[in-house]
Amino acid sequence: MLKNTITKFFLIIVIGLTCSQSWAQDSNESTIKEIGIFEKLGSTPNLHISLWNEDGASYDLGEALDSSLPTVIQFGYFTCPLLCGLVSDGILEVVNGCSLELGQDYQIVSISISQFDTPATTAAYSKKYSGLLDKRHNKDAWLYFSKDKTERVSTLNESLGAPRSIKQFATEIGFNYKFIKETNDYAHSAGLIILSPSGMVTRYLYGAQFSEFDFKMAIIEAKDDVVRSSVERVLLFCYTYDPQKRGYSIQAMKVMRVGAAFFLVLLLFGIIKLVKRRKE
Repeated sequence: MLKNTITKFFLIIVIGLTCSQSWAQDSNESTIKEIGIFEKLGSTPNLHISLWNEDGASYDLGEALDSSLPTVIQFGYFTCPLLCGLVSDGILEVVNGCSLELGQDYQIVSISISQFDTPATTAAYSKKYSGLLDKRHNKDAWLYFSKDKTERVSTLNESLGAPRSIKQFATEIGFNYKFIKETNDYAHSAGLIILSPSGMVTRYLYGAQFSEFDFKMAIIEAKDDVVRSSVERVLLFCYTYDPQKRGYSIQAMKVMRVGAAFFLVLLLFGIIKLVKRRKE
C-alpha cells in the first residue's frame, strides 16, 4: 500500500512537470484561464451528443444512459500517457472499495476528448478496467466513448481540437480543456462530475484519487429523483459538502440533534415498557 502511494505521488509530480512544460509553450494568461473545472452546480446539460463505443457503434449519450441512476462523468483520453490513467485507477479503487454497487446504484461514463482515440484504443482501455472490477459490479455500467465518425470528419476539417459536440458538452458541465498543437497533447484537469438521474450536475470530485466516503456521499446526494433510505437521510442530515475543502464534513450540532432524538425515542420506549409492566 505504501509502495503504491509513493509511486502515485511520484507520478503526480512527473505529471505536474510535464504539464508545466506543455503550458510553458503556450503560457499566456488567456490560455491558462481556459483550462480547469468551473463548477456549474444545478445546470442540466444537453446529453444528446453522438459518440462511438468500443465496437465502433454510434450512440446517443442521453439514450445510452440509464435514466434511473446517477452518472459519474470522467473526461480524458484513452491514449493519455499519465494523468487519465491515474484518474481511472482512482475510479477503479474507489468503486471496488465502496459499498455501493456499480450498475445498481450508479453508472460511470468515460468520454475521450481526443481526436486520436479510435474504437480500438477505446476497446483496449475498456477491457483493462472492466477486467479489474470486483465481480459484484456490473461491468457494462462503466461506459467508454470517443467521438463518432461524423464528428471526427467535421472536426479534422476544422481544426485539431476535439469534436464540437463533446467540447460543448464538456463546457456545459464545467470541464474546460485545450489542445496543445506543439505537443499533440491535451491540457486538462483531473476530476469527476456527478449527474443526477435527471441529468442535473450535483457534485464535483477533484484529483486522481477519491475518498470512499466522499464518493458514496456524492452518489447518495445525486439521487434527487429516488426515494432515500433512512440511513441515507441521516447521513445527508449530518454531513454537508464543504466547497472550500472539496469534501464532506460532519456537522456537530446536527449530530447532537440526531443523537438527542434517538435518546428521546429510547427513553419513550423505556417508559412505555415500564408502564405496561406496572399494569400487568
